[in-house]
Amino acid sequence: MLYFQVWRIKQDNMVYGGHGPGIDWDVDRRLPWARIVADCRDWALLAAEATDKAPDLIATICWIDASDL
Repeated sequence: MLYFQVWRIKQDNMVYGGHGPGIDWDVDRRLPWARIVADCRDWALLAAEATDKAPDLIATICWIDASDL
């Protein structure tokens, strides 16, 4: 995972950057790619679960490929 962002849609239908859940986590890039992907997926699920729940919030996750390293 490259990044996880939370966006807020205001009544004017504009999208504003918000803040994530504040979970600190670093990727150990020395691990095998499959392990990195699994760890990042787990982190993204934890971050999504820790994010405030509101009908005007949208979470986005940007994934990368092993060739991007």
